[in-house]
Amino acid sequence: MIYLIFFMVWAGVILSLLLQTKSKKRLPTSDIAFESPFYHVVYRMSFGIPFKWFVEDDRNLTNKGRKTEQLLIQSGYHKKFTVQSFMAFKVLVFFTSILLIFITLGLIDKLPSLFHWLLQVDTTRISKEGVSLDMILITSILYLSFSLFPGIILRQKAKKELVNSNKDLPILHMFTILMLRSNKTVTEILFALTKLNSYHKKVFERGYLMYLRNKHEGMEYLRSQFDNARFIEMFNLLEDIGTYAREECISIMDSNMKSLVHETNTLKRRNDITRLVYSEASMVVPFSAIILLGAAPIVIAGLRMFSLSTVM
Repeated sequence: MIYLIFFMVWAGVILSLLLQTKSKKRLPTSDIAFESPFYHVVYRMSFGIPFKWFVEDDRNLTNKGRKTEQLLIQSGYHKKFTVQSFMAFKVLVFFTSILLIFITLGLIDKLPSLFHWLLQVDTTRISKEGVSLDMILITSILYLSFSLFPGIILRQKAKKELVNSNKDLPILHMFTILMLRSNKTVTEILFALTKLNSYHKKVFERGYLMYLRNKHEGMEYLRSQFDNARFIEMFNLLEDIGTYAREECISIMDSNMKSLVHETNTLKRRNDITRLVYSEASMVVPFSAIILLGAAPIVIAGLRMFSLSTVM
């Protein structure tokens, strides 16, 4: 009976969500271009009940929301989610985990009847035992762990993209210095950067086209696409190269080159340490599983004692 009531509630929630997502009501930022219709549906869903109770408004983010926004930009997922829709997606995964818990426990509870019908075996004793506390505990831990995956994947993707976006910067910086020493113009330097097979190839291609139309807007766009202060200063020097002597610009860039290489190497070392920790953690998992299996009877016994004490 409890499973039937639960599924009826879920059916009502799903029906309400379908009606809200299909609504023609204009959203505050409905002009966002998502990569696929699925992400647009998730975005519309974030304004519906019950999701809007658990998410932050994109127009009024807290510190936690701004950190999530930064991770979305770094990972490239900002083309798929806003902060609000990503939080709604996490809530959706959590609710789905709870639904799977009840479905799994319901199926386990009905398995004896199914075996009796299919195999014609006596399952009376099993039916009386029902679903044990250890089965509820294990099933809940297993499915609720799925709700942690979106946040973990986002953070790992952001770290990976940060390393990828910075690893080519010293090479690009050195290439620009060599082009300046060859007395190349800024236009020629930017055009040469578009021909390099680097992580930022598309950024330079767009920046070069913008530079041909408007020099200041082109440089402003290029500055906005990078987070490294040393590398951004390179565009400042290229823009003001007519004001300062070429040799002076090259000297400043040579000085920045050392700091840029040091920052990039530090970032790579951090990423390598993180990967090492995860690889070591993956080796610890089997041992942790053994420890948890050993602790499970204690936890289950405690739950049973608690349930008996509440009944008495």
